[in-house]
Amino acid sequence: MGMNTVLLILNDHLHRIEREPEFGAEVSRSIQSNGRLPITGQTQVISTSHADDHQIIVVHGNVGIEVSRFLTLSERWTMEEAFRAAINKRAKDGADR
Repeated sequence: MGMNTVLLILNDHLHRIEREPEFGAEVSRSIQSNGRLPITGQTQVISTSHADDHQIIVVHGNVGIEVSRFLTLSERWTMEEAFRAAINKRAKDGADR
């Protein structure tokens, strides 16, 4: 398996994306820069991770953040248990974003 990237695209700016011939190239460059390069149309690279990883992403107020990334996630976990594990992991890691 390869890599997966989570993007946030603000729908209010779809008209700009439709007219931007370089949008695909901008997305590609931004992903390759780990989100450091901007993308036309209010689009944000939230995270890039290996396809085997499990990512928990939160989007609110036109911003997205990666809450947690797990190399393994128990398939028996409920969604609530996965979120609880992510919160505990962030607290343990000292994450403050």
